[in-house]
Amino acid sequence: MGKKDRFVAAAAALVVIMVVFFVFMVMPSMFGKEVLLPLRPVDPFDPLRGQYLILSYSMNRPQSIGLENLTQGESFYVLLEANSTGISNPVKAQATWMDAGLGQTVIKGRYENGMIYYGIESFFMERGSRLDSTLDGAYAKIKVLPDGRASVVGLQKDGKSLEFIPRGGSFLQR
Repeated sequence: MGKKDRFVAAAAALVVIMVVFFVFMVMPSMFGKEVLLPLRPVDPFDPLRGQYLILSYSMNRPQSIGLENLTQGESFYVLLEANSTGISNPVKAQATWMDAGLGQTVIKGRYENGMIYYGIESFFMERGSRLDSTLDGAYAKIKVLPDGRASVVGLQKDGKSLEFIPRGGSFLQR
């Protein structure tokens, strides 16, 4: 095998790795079960990191789901149950997988620095846009895969998707 063949093989391997990683990251958004979770408003714009919202949920606090004495990096599963209005709330948390019944979903969390993270704490927006309303009373629409991985796919308020409006052109556009 010559130098050119080794280079082509290495480049092809890198492309395959990138495609597999991309597919792994978008799987919850494409194939997950849809769930609505109530939001707790937090300073929604981060001026240092750009156009995204920081989302917080009551279930980010270990005490709110009955967990204590957690160790850094510990993973566990939270059973979410939808109420009559379709809003899901945590009903049980444990270190091992649990089966979900009708109207229930299991989401995977990880304990880090005193909070529980589920991978749904950020919602990225189109560049140059802003929310048309506040996050008070809003819900995150998430999709959860059967293995517990989740992704935020939208925000809702009063049963409707929150609208993002353009802020106007950048200073480079005239």
